[in-house]
Amino acid sequence: MLVQMELSQRYGDAQIAEQERLMHITLTRAVVWGDITLPAGSHVYRDMPAGGVERADGQPDLRTVQDIRFPVPVELGGLWVNALSLTGQLTLELSRPQQFAAHKGRPAEDCAAGYMVQFNARQERDPFVIPEKAQTLALADWVLDTCYQTHPISVRCWKDGQLVWADVPEYEPQ
Repeated sequence: MLVQMELSQRYGDAQIAEQERLMHITLTRAVVWGDITLPAGSHVYRDMPAGGVERADGQPDLRTVQDIRFPVPVELGGLWVNALSLTGQLTLELSRPQQFAAHKGRPAEDCAAGYMVQFNARQERDPFVIPEKAQTLALADWVLDTCYQTHPISVRCWKDGQLVWADVPEYEPQ
């Protein structure tokens, strides 16, 4: 009985490790994903890929992306960002200060490096329907909402066979 429990535990641990390996990836080459090119070395957290495997063409399956941390700042729609999160809204972590003009009755905003810029979906969604994940990132699908200061976007990655938190830049306190 004890041997069976030990084997079952090891099998379960192996399955969890395999799921984490598929959900937390580091890109080995640059990947064009809609309006953005994700550089090699980008750490990606995604839901389990469909069927649990990568696409047949060797490209990573990015349809279920949740968070990405870049190894270097990346330009997206005129903004320089260190990371992004795509969980209901699009949130970008600014790598450089950015000024946003007044919009929709909101005053102009000055956002420092390290601030988050939040975008809402351009089209209203039925609250009772679970939205489908985007195949790629198209900035035209999003409208600027606000920017704010909070903790950097946290993404885990594999290092020496261990799942650890990816390094985040040091931002000047505001």
